[in-house]
Amino acid sequence: AELRKQQTDQLMCELEPQYAKLFDISEMLAKKELSKVKKNQNIIHQKQDRISYMAGVWISCCAILLLACLDQFMVQRSYQNIENTLFTSTQQKLIRVQLTIGAIMLCIGVDQYIFEKRKINYKLILDLPAQKLTTTYRRVLAISGCFLSICFLTMMMSGVNQFNFSALRIPFGTALASLATMMHSNYWLLLVFILPLLFYCRSLYKYLTVNSGKIWRYLLVVTYKLFTPWKHQVTFIVFFTADIFTSIGGLFQDVLDIISCNLAPDYIQILVVNIPSFMRIFQCINRYKEKKEFYPHMWNFFKYLSGIPQTISTIKAVNSTTAGKYTYIGLKFMEQAYKYYWDIIEDWALIWGGVGAKQFKNQPEKWATKWLIRRPCAFPLAFVVFCMIEDFIIRFLFLMKAFDLQINDQYWWKLIPGLLEIVRRFLWALLRLDNQQATNCENYTMANYVDVPMPEYDEIDKIE
Repeated sequence: AELRKQQTDQLMCELEPQYAKLFDISEMLAKKELSKVKKNQNIIHQKQDRISYMAGVWISCCAILLLACLDQFMVQRSYQNIENTLFTSTQQKLIRVQLTIGAIMLCIGVDQYIFEKRKINYKLILDLPAQKLTTTYRRVLAISGCFLSICFLTMMMSGVNQFNFSALRIPFGTALASLATMMHSNYWLLLVFILPLLFYCRSLYKYLTVNSGKIWRYLLVVTYKLFTPWKHQVTFIVFFTADIFTSIGGLFQDVLDIISCNLAPDYIQILVVNIPSFMRIFQCINRYKEKKEFYPHMWNFFKYLSGIPQTISTIKAVNSTTAGKYTYIGLKFMEQAYKYYWDIIEDWALIWGGVGAKQFKNQPEKWATKWLIRRPCAFPLAFVVFCMIEDFIIRFLFLMKAFDLQINDQYWWKLIPGLLEIVRRFLWALLRLDNQQATNCENYTMANYVDVPMPEYDEIDKIE
């Protein structure tokens, strides 16, 4: 802290004569004006420290409650000789929805942190509205930690009611176990969704009454454009969000099953699961009409079109037969192979680089590496290779269904691939925005971002 203060004081002393000369004022007045800036910076640092502390507290609570939750459903089951600790189908889907939303929020916060540390201007690329300096990854991580903590707590409360556990192995566990019996286990799992709904209603009311909450207006506009893709020009944020949605098609299906009490017919389920793919298909057609370029827009169109046939797995009559299972595996393999190629070559501009790296084809001095990353890159080679490997593994994890393994029937194993897909998607997002900043791939961003090095501030960041 003392070293940071010395760095700041030295910087202010250097700025004072330049500031006075620029605005034609005395150095005394310049010093007074700059002192206000310094004071505001101190206030911002204090707020950031406070939010960082809260994020740490909530994420720690989340980790503790996760361990307690695992203890309840694994250790206590054996200790109390409880054989059936499976939730009902509706409860399993509620838990999947909870964990999916929590994982998305947590990954957004982690991605924001990495973007800021790697100096990737995601705010410009995603065209985000102006926000407070304290509204960054710290607040997102704090909110995600709080949400996941409540998720794990409500799961344990639901488990007490469902399986007659005597107590929770957390502080006030006996009292919480008594409280859990006062409400049906389904209601405990639904309780967690009330808090985000209230928060959303509060923010919407605040925006409508005092004209604040720009981020909520931004989200509403993006959501409207997502679900009416035939009416709007495709911007990067709309394309980017729709791509993320393609990784959570199962979430759409779970929400449909919960709302319909598992009574929705198969053809409705297929339509709902394919909503993200339909979004991207319309967007690709719009981009082709706008740019008149078959490559890459119609190639991208066929990529999302290839993802529709494999959704026959949602049809119970098909999924229950051997022929249907292997038909699904074959269609899924072709889809994932095409999409893996697109991730590596087009979205990340690796190896020969697709559209993005064309401009650097004859500029090897700007390549990050000799053969793999033939463009500027903010990430080290080891991280890029790791992303390529995990992308391949998670994309082809579905091949385990080809084997009659006992693990395929386990509920927890059905949950893990969906969460891993979210992790894969947000690792994909890191390299996709890195490529966008380096190459302005497909000209989504109206102005190229130029990263201006400022050694003085870099030193201050290291001290912090």
